[in-house]
Amino acid sequence: MTEEELGKQNSEELKKQLHGDAEVKENDPEFSKSASGFFDLPAGYLDKDGVLHKKIGLIEMTGEDEDILSSGGGSMLDKLNRVMAN
Repeated sequence: MTEEELGKQNSEELKKQLHGDAEVKENDPEFSKSASGFFDLPAGYLDKDGVLHKKIGLIEMTGEDEDILSSGGGSMLDKLNRVMAN
């Protein structure tokens, strides 16, 4: 399997995890092919239970997320919590 095919397969898996069985169109602003997908973490992430995670799924930020982060007032932690809950 080529790297491009693997990337497309990973993108499809991420779409299913994020959107369930709902059909997602290729031009859906919530899922951009260019900045979304599964990525390998070079050293991994060790969670509080001692489980090492080597892959991460990322999606591109929306305009609303960007507005939250660039808004004045409030701590960066509060802004990040709002983005993750968005």
